[in-house]
Amino acid sequence: MKTSYNNGIKGDGKNPPRLMPGASVEFSIEVKMKDDLKERFNLAMLNIYKCAKDEAKYNATRYLQMLSEKGCLETAHILINASTVSDGYTALWERGRLDLTVEALIWDNPEYHKLFTEDELRIAKKRLVDYQYSLALKK
Repeated sequence: MKTSYNNGIKGDGKNPPRLMPGASVEFSIEVKMKDDLKERFNLAMLNIYKCAKDEAKYNATRYLQMLSEKGCLETAHILINASTVSDGYTALWERGRLDLTVEALIWDNPEYHKLFTEDELRIAKKRLVDYQYSLALKK
């Protein structure tokens, strides 16, 4: 039994799929790049927890729980779309470490902007500006 895919790749289930003549590989490269972007974002979200604990002496247990239960990208969407800043955001602001917030991670890394809506980017920037985050004040 042969399987045909819309992007011109065929496989029989036994052998690796092969590219058919005239087929484009742009789709799979784009998907891989997006997967790499999400993976980099996931690692950066986990690094926030580690740096907050090690450098700011803030143990973000609720944040870590959210990452575990919801995943990194969904956690970011939840935090950004909340009606107010999180307790963790406030704790990091009090320690002078807004750079360790999800909002700053997103704002400071334009490559991650495509993972969020324009509204979410606007919310992240507004929060950072409201709390006087220097890098958001410059842009």
